[in-house]
Amino acid sequence: MEERDVITIEQANGGRLRGIARWLQRSASSISRELKWNGSRGGYRAAEAQRQALRRRRRRSRRARKMDYVPLRAYIDEKLGLYWSPEQIAGRGRQEPGDQRRQVSHETIYRFILESAKRGVSYEPYLRQWKPSFAYGTNAPKSVSAIERWKKP
Repeated sequence: MEERDVITIEQANGGRLRGIARWLQRSASSISRELKWNGSRGGYRAAEAQRQALRRRRRRSRRARKMDYVPLRAYIDEKLGLYWSPEQIAGRGRQEPGDQRRQVSHETIYRFILESAKRGVSYEPYLRQWKPSFAYGTNAPKSVSAIERWKKP
């Protein structure tokens, strides 16, 4: 039986919040939050709670919203054009005083590069590992671009 079904049944039978939490081996605050987010005036219904949770999950965006800030994008474009790594760009952004919106992590920059590649804008030539490394011998591993490494789970 799903946890949301257990919450529905226990609450209908008059179960207390802490008792339900103990039964599900969850913290009482987690159960309280679930009831607050997914409950309604008519009580808590597991099917409706699941629908609401899925709807919220779909609405949640995974894109790098910070990259909507045009001066930050221009700064990153400039530094990638100078063959700086995302780690260098992020580190320099933290060191420079000024606009807090220009501070960004290297993970956000990589996410932006990956999203740009999906839209047809390629930043791969500016990444250091994009160029194949030359190794002599037949057993040399093939180079993998940074984008390909980020795509892998």
